[in-house]
Amino acid sequence: MSSLGDTNQTEFQPHIMFGVCIDNEDPRKAGRVRLVEDKLSTDPFKEAQNDTDTLKKNGKLWTKQDPYVYAPFLPIHINIVPKVGEAVKLIYYDPENDKINKEYVGPVISLPHKLFHQAYRNGRLWSSRGVRVAPPTSIEGGTLSSGVFASPRDIAINGRNNTDIILGMGEKLPVGDSKVSSTSGKIDFEAETGNYPQILIRSAKYEINPPPSDEAQPKENYKQTFIQLSTFPDTLKGFKEETAQVPDGLDDQRLSVLFEYDIQSGQDPVDFLDPNNELDFIITLSLVPTRAQGVSQSYMASEVNRQTNFLATDSILTAKFKLKQSNASEQINNILSSFDQEKFTDLLKEIPGSTAPTNFGFSPVTVDSLKRKLSIAGVKSHPLYFRPGSALMSFSLLSEYPSPAFSSYGSLNGGNFGGVKNAIANFAKTIKLSGVLINGKDEGYGLAFTRKPSDRVVPTKTTTQTKQIPEWETDAQQGFISLGSEKIYLFSHTETELGHIELNTNYGISQEKFMEDIEKSTQSLVRGEKLVDLLELMGEFLMSHAHNPCKGPSNTSWGGTTIKDIDAKLKAFRQDGLNSNIRIN
Repeated sequence: MSSLGDTNQTEFQPHIMFGVCIDNEDPRKAGRVRLVEDKLSTDPFKEAQNDTDTLKKNGKLWTKQDPYVYAPFLPIHINIVPKVGEAVKLIYYDPENDKINKEYVGPVISLPHKLFHQAYRNGRLWSSRGVRVAPPTSIEGGTLSSGVFASPRDIAINGRNNTDIILGMGEKLPVGDSKVSSTSGKIDFEAETGNYPQILIRSAKYEINPPPSDEAQPKENYKQTFIQLSTFPDTLKGFKEETAQVPDGLDDQRLSVLFEYDIQSGQDPVDFLDPNNELDFIITLSLVPTRAQGVSQSYMASEVNRQTNFLATDSILTAKFKLKQSNASEQINNILSSFDQEKFTDLLKEIPGSTAPTNFGFSPVTVDSLKRKLSIAGVKSHPLYFRPGSALMSFSLLSEYPSPAFSSYGSLNGGNFGGVKNAIANFAKTIKLSGVLINGKDEGYGLAFTRKPSDRVVPTKTTTQTKQIPEWETDAQQGFISLGSEKIYLFSHTETELGHIELNTNYGISQEKFMEDIEKSTQSLVRGEKLVDLLELMGEFLMSHAHNPCKGPSNTSWGGTTIKDIDAKLKAFRQDGLNSNIRIN
């Protein structure tokens, strides 16, 4: 740095500049590249073109006289040579003498799925030179890229073209400090992460058709080609199945029947204050049809309550009678119980205290006619809901007086309203069905899902769920080597029985070479268990078949194996016993 006169300010000379690669074909393969500074205002390629032509003409290109040649700052065995057009950082030992000891670090790439190549203008996105570049959609913003890129907890070597080598397994296990339980037989899903050795070499970690754009999420490829080496501290011997019944919602049905009891129009509710008063009651027992007034309706039993507003109902019976409260309660319970227990004969009997003939919704008034009515409607006697009618219900729902709902009752006032409400509530509590309780009490309303007192509530559906419980062997290391691909070839250079495989390069094998040469010089790998099955079948037949004197051997062994069984097994073995996608020479 140098002083700026009397201002006492300091001028910093930058040692690192921005640059652009214009040529990476180092004839000595020393990792050198030809670079120009990224000055924003000029085209880096045009800037160096005239000098490049002159240097080439004079034989000085890629020599010490070439002012655009930079050596790698990193050691050559770990250095990444930038591609033409990619951004780099230029390093000078002495900025005032930028002709000697010029080095570079790069390439500068803004996103991990742009490693194949990214133009310098976009590659410098996160630097001070990248203010003119709009950031693309974050790859962390979606689930498509899960597992595509190495976890920050691992060490990774990222290749140019959709490849990498990952040292670690931070992306495979959840974060936590507890150990996998070996004694309880259950997995603690807060297992320790990052302490299990793994090396993963993979190709096409994200889908390559089509390649992702700046706006797209790189989509994980579950069919990547890979080699994986993993070691675990405990041995997982296998899994045992454990089944359990798990709740899976309600086994609901449509409500079939509605039973309501009420006081008749004109009856003064104040009369409930004196239990010796006779009151006019009305009972209605009705079907709940699937259609009413031209509108479809489906009242599920679990959803119905004492305030549900039904569009219309199909009457089974309507009865009117005048009795004291205790006698009325007994009569209402008799009718409710008779229908609930399907004692239809009792339901058709004359009602004591009747003030009008009972109106039945079927004819003739017989048990068979009632059953026929239920059958035609496509319903059964249950689910059944019982509740007070609208007049009595008003006293349950409204807590204050006056109210428009009680305007027709001249003797009802603020002084006696509370007593009337309590008397009606106490009367309602005497109307009940065995097994139907509200918060453990009889409240005069509720759902009877079936006729059985023990099965009144809506049943719960269950499903059988099977869990895989791991079985561990502690203090026994377990390691795996696995390969995954569409085709796997294992061949030795010294084996020539199927033909000599001669590679035409040591820089990898082409797709054409695999299919034109290596495929023909290798054979399918045998599935061991399938081969054992065939050999056991043949052995059983050889050891237990019979020979009759002067006749050929029996076609069936003592164990039941036939020659046809063996023949069928032999014919199927090429398909069942060989894996043509795993091949050896």
